[in-house]
Amino acid sequence: MSWRKQGTMAEAQTTISEVVKRELQEAVSSGGVAKLKDLINKKNNEWKEIPLNIAITGESGVGKSSFINAIRGITADDDGGAHVDVVEATREIKPYTHPMNSSMVLWDLPGVGTPRFPRGSYLTQVNFEKYDFFLIVSAGRFREDDLWLAQEIQSLKKNFHFVRTQMDVEVDKDKKGHPKTHSKSKVIEKVRIDCLKNLEEHDLTKASVFLIDNYSPMDYDFDALTRTLIDEAPEHKREAMILSMSVLTDGVIERKLEALKERIYKVSLLSAVGGAIPIPGVGAAVDLAILAEEVNFYKSQLGLDAETIAEHARYLNTEARQLQKKLGLQSFGLATTAKGLAQSVSSLAASETVESTLPLAIPVIGSIISAGISYGVSVASLRYFLGILSEDARKINEELLKNSLQ
Repeated sequence: MSWRKQGTMAEAQTTISEVVKRELQEAVSSGGVAKLKDLINKKNNEWKEIPLNIAITGESGVGKSSFINAIRGITADDDGGAHVDVVEATREIKPYTHPMNSSMVLWDLPGVGTPRFPRGSYLTQVNFEKYDFFLIVSAGRFREDDLWLAQEIQSLKKNFHFVRTQMDVEVDKDKKGHPKTHSKSKVIEKVRIDCLKNLEEHDLTKASVFLIDNYSPMDYDFDALTRTLIDEAPEHKREAMILSMSVLTDGVIERKLEALKERIYKVSLLSAVGGAIPIPGVGAAVDLAILAEEVNFYKSQLGLDAETIAEHARYLNTEARQLQKKLGLQSFGLATTAKGLAQSVSSLAASETVESTLPLAIPVIGSIISAGISYGVSVASLRYFLGILSEDARKINEELLKNSLQ
């Protein structure tokens, strides 16, 4: 694939909001390049400092632990994995931090209505106010206590959703009981109608229900659930929610790409003002180490780092290299060191894409032409690399989805 085609994949130009532009200009005016670098680095990493607290509640054995692992992209065998045991009951509140972001915590709460967590004191005991979302989990019909909790949460204007787990069990049961007439889609629809009817009977007509299998996040409603968690997050927490998501459904990949595109102008400004490597024939320099760090961040966000690729390959019963060959993954040949990126960046430096980005840089870095050109080179390069990685992420996702539906 040519770089020109990849460049067009980034679609609209990377723009700088007026508010951020003023912040950047003020940083340059008051503290020069050093203060500009500090501000951009702070903005690029502030998502890691924003607290995200998601409450997972429901009775023992409904799949809370396996859901907490699935949403974090790990298993019970990994460090920090929630212990999965159909016998052991949740008797206390347990926090589970996200492996990529310690500020995102999923809280395993005991179900409401037990002797230790009665209705009357439940919201106080679990520290209700601290959570951004409540997910009420069940493996069958929602209990009266679950429905009571939903009504309480609704009256207090908090976000909540019902999650119906173990859909694989329902489908498998129907397949065995009705081998001649079995239809997966009909089973799903039957369960959905039953859940919604259950909610309607308790005046929860606006509540949403997501049907999932914790061990098949590419199937059922897992994608819809992750998209909803992102889209309903408070605006100042949305980027943190997007970049913290490890389960890479179609919706999550789409939103990650939007967030990563928005980082391009900030990283490119950093590269331009700190340019250390001259680009032959252009009269400008870029900071290739900064670009390499950002490309590696893209890879980790999109599940294209070596460790995740190896996990995908094991799940698909193949080797990483065979997977790369089968799907034509271009990211395998993408250099991710400053030295390795130099050739790719040089080949992009003379493109018209560089010219089109100059107007975005000038208001911030002034009329320093070399810095403006360096900014353009950096933007074009990051768009190109993100284009390659986004295509590979989608290819792998399609393969995982195809495998889960077999």
